[in-house]
Amino acid sequence: MTSRSLVPCLWFDDQAELAAEFTQESFRRAHYRDVALSESTDNPSGKPRGSVLTVEFDVAGQRFTALNGGPHFVVNPSISFFVRVDSPSEAIALFCTR
Repeated sequence: MTSRSLVPCLWFDDQAELAAEFTQESFRRAHYRDVALSESTDNPSGKPRGSVLTVEFDVAGQRFTALNGGPHFVVNPSISFFVRVDSPSEAIALFCTR
């Protein structure tokens, strides 16, 4: 089982890489963790297959995901979190039982 952690997800139109680069330049203890490319054209941004979908980075040990989600939403005060688990059954057990 992975160590569970909440990961804030920051939604961008097409600037996830720029946001991660800006963060890395702005904070001494920031670095890239991973870049995921879209495997199909059926993705939130509608960008072509092989384009950057998410960029994972951390700042002082806090993990973030930047998502190229397309222009569907504009900047607002909302926030999303990802909970990382190894399998769907682990997610069900985490959220459906007490």
